[in-house]
Amino acid sequence: MAVQANGAVMSDGTATRPRASKVEVRRARVRRDMAHCAVTLMAEKGFEATTVEEIARAADYHPSSFFRYFASKEDAVFIGIPEATDELMAACGSIEEGDDAWTLVRAAAVEAVKHFTASDPGFFADQFALWLAEPALQAPLAAHFLVWEQIITGAFA
Repeated sequence: MAVQANGAVMSDGTATRPRASKVEVRRARVRRDMAHCAVTLMAEKGFEATTVEEIARAADYHPSSFFRYFASKEDAVFIGIPEATDELMAACGSIEEGDDAWTLVRAAAVEAVKHFTASDPGFFADQFALWLAEPALQAPLAAHFLVWEQIITGAFA
């Protein structure tokens, strides 16, 4: 495996990241702000009792802005999971016959989780606690874990 200019996978299973534009940085900040508010409110009130309007207002945005950044409340509380899943998929998809798959899969999973949690460990802890405590989020969480299981299983197929 080699480093590619587009931010692909390195030989140790880690991924490089391309530079983000100012628009992408701003969009990521708004998404993060709304996700933080969503997790905080849902930890206090519960997933079902928290409205999109409350989340957007807590983040100091108009409620209609929420849907520019998220398709649903669920997407807001699982922010980061799709990117970590893509990172794991890219790393596992680049494993070739003859590679030490166990070592590369482990490194890929650790790196994906590290990228997911490193930027804001406190938020991740709150987010993870919400996933485990909120019954409405446990089925979607299991679905995300199943996707990871399928990716990992595929690396050994």
